[in-house]
Amino acid sequence: MGHRLWSFLISTLACAAACRADTVTLTPDRDNTLFQSSAGNLSDGAGIAFYAGRSNQAAGLEIRRGLMHFNLASIPAGATITSASLRLVSENIGQNGNRTMILHRTLQDWGQGTSNSSGSGATATTNDATWLYRFFVPANPTTSPAWTTLGGSFEKTDSATAICPNLGGAFTFNSSITMISDLQGWLANPSTNFGWEILGDEGTQGTAKKIYSRENSLASNRPALTITYVVPEPTGLLLLILAISILPLRAPRHPLICG
Repeated sequence: MGHRLWSFLISTLACAAACRADTVTLTPDRDNTLFQSSAGNLSDGAGIAFYAGRSNQAAGLEIRRGLMHFNLASIPAGATITSASLRLVSENIGQNGNRTMILHRTLQDWGQGTSNSSGSGATATTNDATWLYRFFVPANPTTSPAWTTLGGSFEKTDSATAICPNLGGAFTFNSSITMISDLQGWLANPSTNFGWEILGDEGTQGTAKKIYSRENSLASNRPALTITYVVPEPTGLLLLILAISILPLRAPRHPLICG
């Protein structure tokens, strides 16, 4: 009888440990472009694309960096994220070579207004993120909440990298340990979720990439973050509680072996 009891408990524990895997694909709820500018008054909150890399504009105006934020509320609290990938689509413009794009975890909150521009930036509107400011105040720009670091405050360690192709089209940031860690941390502490900043090739002029944003008219062009996660199966835990409550816990007996 003892052996049967322990076999049953081991089986039940295995059931309790079982997890259900689920996958969700998210579109950003905010995205924007930071345009290098000493005045800090350029943005592109409502544009159909954001930009990353170095343009052909005059010195001090060349760099562009993208921002994206994803709401993780649809993932259950306590879930464990096992993989994540971010798919972006770039426009076939410029044909300026294959360029490495880098994700960095953003360290401060930022906003998206109604500015809408081409690759040169438009005048920032209320709450737009700019090169200097996180939430732009048009009536009195110098009172705008500022980034700690010009061009966006972000974790220096790369979260993931991907190659944006010369001829444009889709490219993917594949799952990485750091990317998963970012998401797991945001899930545990939503108040720290400020999304990712995307940097392109900033060392070579004329390498900026135009990447479609959440406002793009084609859903297939919009950024897509796919997350796979696991959550404990509650039925297994209930079986464990039931087993403990109805069966006497008695260690299996073994014959004593004497040397």
